[in-house]
Amino acid sequence: MGCQQEGCDDQDRRYIIARVWESSIRLPLSQLGPVDELIACHRDWLYPRFADLSDDMFEFNWQSWIIDVDGFVIVIDPCAGNGRERPAIQPLHRLDLPWLERFSATGYTPERVDAVFCTHLHCDHCGWNTRQIDGRWVPTFPNARYYFVDAEVRRWDPDAPAIAKSTIMRTSLTTA
Repeated sequence: MGCQQEGCDDQDRRYIIARVWESSIRLPLSQLGPVDELIACHRDWLYPRFADLSDDMFEFNWQSWIIDVDGFVIVIDPCAGNGRERPAIQPLHRLDLPWLERFSATGYTPERVDAVFCTHLHCDHCGWNTRQIDGRWVPTFPNARYYFVDAEVRRWDPDAPAIAKSTIMRTSLTTA
């Protein structure tokens, strides 16, 4: 399940979209909140493709996207990352997964990435922005420019009292 790729090459543009899977976990639909009414309204397309009718469970995936448009390579939401202390989120705690190998299996290297875009700054969307090498956190995509939504940056400002105490955010945004 490591990577999947599709693309198009026409007279005007060439693009490739590749998925890089990190991990997954089976969760009950109820984990999404009070969803009974929504499930009832959408049962016809929800089952069996997205949820298991026998137990109302679904597969929650952590995955990134690589988009290459005419040679400009963008990574969207670089997953949770390895080696992070996240005891409050056990599926993401101290990961040691071959995400970089799966990334390379798409035919791209971290050095080839031009831009990284995080749709939001939850730890499972920005964890591979940095990786640990020789005890230091360094950019995973050293030649990329990183893009974040301004409202998210303000929301997760490390100087805000609640965020300063957040181990999850501190381990997601650490670069030194």
